[in-house]
Amino acid sequence: GHTPEMFRDRLAVSVALTVPILYLSDHFQEWFGYRAVSFPGDSAVIPVAASLLFVYAGGVFLRGSLRELRDRSPGMMTLISLAIGVAYGYSLAVTVGLDGEPFYWELATLLDVMLLGHWMEMRSIVAASRALDHLAAMVPAVAHRIAADGAPEDVPVENLVVGNRVLVRP
Repeated sequence: GHTPEMFRDRLAVSVALTVPILYLSDHFQEWFGYRAVSFPGDSAVIPVAASLLFVYAGGVFLRGSLRELRDRSPGMMTLISLAIGVAYGYSLAVTVGLDGEPFYWELATLLDVMLLGHWMEMRSIVAASRALDHLAAMVPAVAHRIAADGAPEDVPVENLVVGNRVLVRP
């Protein structure tokens, strides 16, 4: 059920939610030398946006991870899910009082990069599939089978059997 459009749309929403996370992040303010606009409830913006990101953008990876684990074949989705799960869980724990610094902006940018990569991968898969369909459409319906007397005869491709000799023309 994965399509390039699905990943593109999730990426667009993810980037829209990432911008306020980055803007309000203490690290970004320190690194780029600015002070973010302060308003009532501004401390809740990052955890709420990150929670939406985790569920919406991360959901595809979390579901993929469950499928991989159910099949006893952990792979890329499991690795991504582990990374975003740890970043999100630890960041929430810090938000509610655990000592440390949250990883919300890291979570957001990791999801953006993973969605971008999967979008590009899906676009490549669709393009390759279309190319194969185009190539398959070029396969002729008639073959030139060499008869017992050495003369070529036209027969439907589905009538060929193993051991037939065919003439291939340019």
